[in-house]
Amino acid sequence: MQLRIDPSPRNVYPIGGLLIRGAQPGGWVAEVQRMGLSLQQCVVYALPGAVPNSVWGCLVDLPLGITVADPGPNAACQLAEGLLYLPERAALYPALAADELPRLLRQVPHLLHPELGLVELVDVVNWSQLLNLPAERPMTVLRPAQSVAEPARVHSFRVVPVAPETALAGLADGFGSAASDPIDKPLSLPEKVKLGLLRTLFRREETAKSAGSTSRPTGLANWFERLFSPGSEVMNRLQQDFDKLDERNQKQLDKLLKLLRDNPELALKYALPLDSEGTSRGGNTGGALFNWSVRWLDFSLSGSNSSGRGRGGGPTLAEAQFAALQAQYSQTAEAFIRQQDYRKAAFVYLKLLKEPLHAAQTLEAGKLYAEAAAIYLKSLKNKAKAAECYENGQMTHEAIALYIELQQHEKVGDLYCAINQRQKGMIHYQQVVTDYAQRHQYVKASLLCRNKMGDATAAQAMLLNGWRDRHDSVNCLTNYFASIADEPQWRAAIESVYAHDVSLENREAFLTVMRHEFSKQTEFSTRIRDIAYELIAAELPHKPGILVQLKAFNPTDKLVVKDVIRYKSKA
Repeated sequence: MQLRIDPSPRNVYPIGGLLIRGAQPGGWVAEVQRMGLSLQQCVVYALPGAVPNSVWGCLVDLPLGITVADPGPNAACQLAEGLLYLPERAALYPALAADELPRLLRQVPHLLHPELGLVELVDVVNWSQLLNLPAERPMTVLRPAQSVAEPARVHSFRVVPVAPETALAGLADGFGSAASDPIDKPLSLPEKVKLGLLRTLFRREETAKSAGSTSRPTGLANWFERLFSPGSEVMNRLQQDFDKLDERNQKQLDKLLKLLRDNPELALKYALPLDSEGTSRGGNTGGALFNWSVRWLDFSLSGSNSSGRGRGGGPTLAEAQFAALQAQYSQTAEAFIRQQDYRKAAFVYLKLLKEPLHAAQTLEAGKLYAEAAAIYLKSLKNKAKAAECYENGQMTHEAIALYIELQQHEKVGDLYCAINQRQKGMIHYQQVVTDYAQRHQYVKASLLCRNKMGDATAAQAMLLNGWRDRHDSVNCLTNYFASIADEPQWRAAIESVYAHDVSLENREAFLTVMRHEFSKQTEFSTRIRDIAYELIAAELPHKPGILVQLKAFNPTDKLVVKDVIRYKSKA
């Protein structure tokens, strides 16, 4: 029989090798690497040339399953029966049986050489004899410093506040300037001393039917009058002097009230703090006179009066004077709020009216959250409101620190998640879940697990624990079944709970749950009705009234209602 190679429109056998032309092994290695092959995986045969003792090239035997995407100038070969390498698009004629070719070639691989014809493949290339590997040189790898990459997206941001004292001092804003004090002729020092002495002899009393007031002698004045003579002109002159000096002093306060209405920023330089540093209401003796001097240099909310003046022995105002000044301060603060000048309004509330709560609320309304939080902390000792202000002002870490002190761990978890620190948030969420479970609030614990922790498995386990623990068991089991969206799983859950977690103590509660599940009207309703019948039958001997539950599972059957009434009447 004569075999021949005929052209074929397609490959009859799989590609099993590549022919690389060239006499240099270095070129073979380069082509093998270019094609993405490994010398350790491939067997390479050296091929003879037409001239004796010459090399034509090599044949690279491809392992099973390995293909080459880009063979380049190298020719692919078909592999027939694992022994004969043929050119592409060629076929043997006549076709041989599977055992004929191995018998003809004696189990030795052959190649149909492009120039020499059939060649036996015996010379396997030993790369260790051909390749001279360079000597290894020790290398020191220097690892570069960690680079700072510009983030592709912002996950969170926060505002870093200053210390509370600095925040309050930061509200400082200079007052309006004035060419001179708005007082024409204030009391001189001797006049002030004289008025102070006269107040030991006379006192001013508010009249009952008018807005004015009148002076009355004190007990000391009456003693002096009896000492000299009744109706002495000396006492009359002293009383007149007291009225004049007191009126002039009163006019200074009136001018302050007018200036507060006309130019509040300038007037606040001279404003008297109420019920602080000696300023008080009540009688007219023992107190210092109104001192028209600069008391405040700016609107700082920290410390006392900024000028350092006006300390020790503030004036004692009459009730009407005190009330008028207090009312004007309130009107001034409200005017500043209408102008959205919340800093100045807070200054009036905190420093003049001594109302830190109104001051903090005003700053909070003006979104000056750091300053409002400082007043809540320093003056009101209200950590909850301070934490709320820090939270609204994006000062998250400061809010977290206060919420941790307040043991509000769920809020802490919310804030950590808001700044993309979910792992820390989970720790605080777990504390809340543990606390809920210890207090048998399993529904709340499950909602937290499901909605904020994203753990549906733990949420279901909490609800099942609530059912088994018999704390709010109906709500726990109802929520347990409602959380199962897949109907086959829902059916399996009902059967599992009925088989393993229903006992004499909770049969009636389970019947209540089944009544709710029956109302869904699914294909499983028939089975739920059967379960209800079994539960009612088990409870009927010692609870005849449970028979009323049959109506819920047979809403359209009027005979059931009549039978229940008949049974109860006989019982």
